[in-house]
Amino acid sequence: MTSIDRNDPLAFICLRKYDAFQYTETGRPRKSGERRRWARLHLELLTSTDWTLANSDTKVLMITLILLATQYQNRVPNNHDYLAHVSGIKREDFDAAFDSLYGDSINGFCQLTTDATPEPTKSEVTKQKTKAGTANRFDEFWAAYPNRKDKKLALSRWTANNLDGIADKIIAAVKVQANSEEWTKSAGQFIPLPSTYLNRERWEDAATSVSAPSREADAARNPDGSLIQF
Repeated sequence: MTSIDRNDPLAFICLRKYDAFQYTETGRPRKSGERRRWARLHLELLTSTDWTLANSDTKVLMITLILLATQYQNRVPNNHDYLAHVSGIKREDFDAAFDSLYGDSINGFCQLTTDATPEPTKSEVTKQKTKAGTANRFDEFWAAYPNRKDKKLALSRWTANNLDGIADKIIAAVKVQANSEEWTKSAGQFIPLPSTYLNRERWEDAATSVSAPSREADAARNPDGSLIQF
């Protein structure tokens, strides 16, 4: 990384272990942008060299930077006057505290960058990859499924459960179950919704879906319709 003036007002401060301090979603519905108002601390911080060797001003600055990095997606404006004010550190003491945390791309609690592009968290990267890479076979499943309702929800189930890897198994099961007595009776009103089918892994039921009468119908018969005895 090119050396950057530590007082450069156009630079940004970023944490080396940014992802470690990101808030983990609990499933509670949240308003847009709410995640960026939360950060997390953990015991690993207390045992880190950065913390144990730090004085009180430096520790306060560490906590301040963790909170601001969450708000700014790891691109905290390198404004030392502002940081000294918000952290409650005397301006004449701030530079020493900051210098003890600053390091190059390999060492240090934080570093500087001139790249203003916010960093996605690892969870966001994973979600993007999942969304892009696990729905390639969904259309094949949808074409084979006899109860095509609520495609959007079914697609989200397929994507969330990363079902492309077992698409052949699922589609084969659907083709068997589509001809089963359970699914064909009463004009198909007992066929589960596709989202329910995927969420409950109903393809595992395929082995027991073909009823005895259905199997019997496929057997060889005499001209009078009776089964041929072997």
